[in-house]
Amino acid sequence: MGNSYITKSSVTREILSRAGATVRLAFTAILFAVLLGVPIGIICARRQYSIFDNIAMIFALIGYINAGILAGTPAYYAFLC
Repeated sequence: MGNSYITKSSVTREILSRAGATVRLAFTAILFAVLLGVPIGIICARRQYSIFDNIAMIFALIGYINAGILAGTPAYYAFLC
């Protein structure tokens, strides 16, 4: 992949040096989502249209919307400006 302009070292080495932390972060995020999401989903399925179900739906929609905003805004400025 060549050499980095900033550190003057191999880009492949730079990427691989950070791969472990990236994998740990991804695994932790997936584990957190499953351990939190499955019980909440079961509770919401058993108590459909309850206040808990409505609150969980609001948080899910806010999380879904914010993910696009938080990822899209920096990408817009990075690639189009």
